[in-house]
Amino acid sequence: MGESTCHEAIEELQIPEFMKAIRYVEPKMFTLVTIPVPRPGANEVLIKVKSCGICGSDLHIHSGDLDTRMPVITGHETSGIVVKKGDTVSMFQLGNKVTADNSELCGHCYYCRLGKPLYCENFAAHGLHRKFESLAASSSWLKPSY
Repeated sequence: MGESTCHEAIEELQIPEFMKAIRYVEPKMFTLVTIPVPRPGANEVLIKVKSCGICGSDLHIHSGDLDTRMPVITGHETSGIVVKKGDTVSMFQLGNKVTADNSELCGHCYYCRLGKPLYCENFAAHGLHRKFESLAASSSWLKPSY
């Protein structure tokens, strides 16, 4: 499939209103739920998830070893295709294959201003065991073509 054909196919993609996700309500207790597909904000991209890994954090959430606010939809090692983008996003095009960091940093706190984002006072993490996820464009990267 040529590059322009891929973009044309994405433009014509009907993004559903709802999607399925696994949601934990407490450790070892999860259910399949129907939730709204997120709508990307001005500087966000909507990614149709094509693959998602399960890592140690997910296993710790399942067993209750990681203090997590419940309910939560786990999974954060993901890749997919940009299917919608916010009005101010210019570094991605529809159809781009991307991978994303589930971390959301504020960029404004003391540590972010010092250039130490791993200590962000307002750190948030997204779970991604969903068909679609809306993430800040700054936390997404193009996947190289091999």
